Amino acid sequence: MLRIVSMKKRSPRLKEIAQIAHDISSPLTMIKWFASAANAPAKMNDEVDLIKKSADTIKDQAKRNDPSLLDNLDPVVDKMANAAATFWRYVLQFNAEDESLAARKDLALKSLHKLGSLIASLNHPEKNTVTACDLAHVIDHALCETKPYAEQKGVRISHNFKSVTAVTDAQKINRVIVNILNNAIEAKGTNKIHLQMFLSDPFVRIEAFDNGDGIEAGSITKIFDRGFTSGKSGGSGLGLAFCRRTIEENGGRIAAHSTMGVGTIFAVTLPVRKIQGSPDDSLWE
Repeated sequence: MLRIVSMKKRSPRLKEIAQIAHDISSPLTMIKWFASAANAPAKMNDEVDLIKKSADTIKDQAKRNDPSLLDNLDPVVDKMANAAATFWRYVLQFNAEDESLAARKDLALKSLHKLGSLIASLNHPEKNTVTACDLAHVIDHALCETKPYAEQKGVRISHNFKSVTAVTDAQKINRVIVNILNNAIEAKGTNKIHLQMFLSDPFVRIEAFDNGDGIEAGSITKIFDRGFTSGKSGGSGLGLAFCRRTIEENGGRIAAHSTMGVGTIFAVTLPVRKIQGSPDDSLWE
């Protein structure tokens, strides 16, 4: 199924808001995963549902280029932030009785941290935060974040990568990897994904392979166009467009290659700049 979503004459701020609201769904999946395992009370699930419904409404209004959204955003964002804070307090106080739940609690807290940043960005234009970071750490967090969705869809993700330090916007690169993984998970016919990273100085290359049905030749050249969606129902045409813009803003390139009946490869190439000092891992605390 091919669909073009109209994006004409959309204000830059509404484009940004639509993308942020789109990306909120990923940390929410991890949070719901924890809530299910922890048998969270109904009130906590209601808080998560409030955030999801609010994000969906904001995304739909932004995609329609509705200028009234900017005038009415504050109270909606405040409700989302309060709901996230309520769930944060619940997770902090939760007593994990086994290692599995303790691990999920840790991942839920990291996802809530990311969720809080995204919600705050709805009210304030995002800034590029370029710093030294370990890309392996960035990818590992993306893998953790997408794990519940992959399990839900019956998709197994394998990986092979080592530590590579680069100067880039770690938070946005994390969102790029999450979007690529989610796209592969949702691809028709996919049950296996392999993610790998290798260094070819002065560049690092990140590749994601899926064994899905593939993308038709007529679509592969359009998948990074904003508003274009192919092969899945309910696609917004936002995720891969964000990936291309972000990678190019960080001095890199992104491409996709697909063979029908075999699968698809997404390849991201980023420059590795010479730096001093150690990676800033505080971004993930």
